[in-house]
Amino acid sequence: MNSITIEELEKIDPSTCSIVDLRPEDQYKRGTFPGAVNIPVEQFDERKRELPKEKNVYLLCHTGERSQVYTEELEAEGYDAVNVSGGYRAYLKLSLSRFMEKESEEKRREKTAEIERSIIKKFRKSIWRPFTKALNAYQLIQEGDRIAVCISGGKDSMLLAKLIQELKRHGLLSVCPDEKRISLCKSERTGM
Repeated sequence: MNSITIEELEKIDPSTCSIVDLRPEDQYKRGTFPGAVNIPVEQFDERKRELPKEKNVYLLCHTGERSQVYTEELEAEGYDAVNVSGGYRAYLKLSLSRFMEKESEEKRREKTAEIERSIIKKFRKSIWRPFTKALNAYQLIQEGDRIAVCISGGKDSMLLAKLIQELKRHGLLSVCPDEKRISLCKSERTGM
């Protein structure tokens, strides 16, 4: 008996095959594999003639166990029948895991943005303004200077990296792609 995983079934063009969900109609209506038609187990014997013999027929039930019996029955009658391992439950697990990955990635981005806003807000007066004032007053960065920020994992190096990032964000520094270095940009607004 042939079998296939949900991931493999997703790669198949539904127009080239028949996907049959053997679960009861009420369960089918709550959700099914995309493109699947419903032929409940109770109606299978009378409705299996609806299935085209010239296409592969993929059968799924809730767990992939009951559909094995019907896959074997169709194979004995000359159909190219394939059981979907794990059934609809495998599809639900796959869908849920993809949703959780997407959700956690979105939450990570939101949390990162929230932390950055918090850092900027918290240190704007105490660090950002004195930093830019010192850059101007003491000409700490000159045009053509190369700037490297080493991240040790401590607060100081992280804040210095954020300050350089803010300078870049506000157009006061630019990255020279040919030399892969950061350079000072002249700005009328800051006098730098």
